[in-house]
Amino acid sequence: MSGLDFIYSDSMVTAFLAVLHFKLNDIVHLMSRNQRNIHSSAWTALQTSSRLKS
Repeated sequence: MSGLDFIYSDSMVTAFLAVLHFKLNDIVHLMSRNQRNIHSSAWTALQTSSRLKS
């Protein structure tokens, strides 16, 4: 493996990791947003059921 090959593959790995990092950020952002929605809808359901009981 020559030095040039190493530099090339290294930059490919760096680019791949950068793309992966952005994708992970997107996924985490979407998940946290969905989690908030799930929490609020669960809270609404809880309030509704407790209102029905009383």
